Amino acid sequence: MRLTPSRDPIVVDLSYPVPVSDRIKLGAMPRDYFDQDPRPGVGQGSCANGACSHLPQEIWDNQPRTDAQGQPLLRTVNEHLEGRPASVVGSFLGYGAAAGLAGALVGGVLGWVAAGQPLLGAAGGAALVGISVG
Repeated sequence: MRLTPSRDPIVVDLSYPVPVSDRIKLGAMPRDYFDQDPRPGVGQGSCANGACSHLPQEIWDNQPRTDAQGQPLLRTVNEHLEGRPASVVGSFLGYGAAAGLAGALVGGVLGWVAAGQPLLGAAGGAALVGISVG
């Protein structure tokens, strides 16, 4: 039984069905659009100063193609995926550096507040937190 994970690259070929769809224009929001708010004077928006220049706005949707029985048509998609595990040394150094920076900031503030020696607190905090997290 292997206790440590393998460091070999992972290569997988996938094949799966996806529905075939067409992009269909459903309509457009007209230039004089206003919502149907029943409160008087609230529902209608002003188109002054070019506020409606983006209208008419077209509305599109992806509609699936279907066969005679109403079932969606499917096509097969093939994908080739490759992955590599993260480097142990790189992860150690990266997390250690980030934790060391955080420890230096916290240690610097605490050293400045407690003893008036921010450099001593920063060095101690960086070393302690960076080594423990890394």
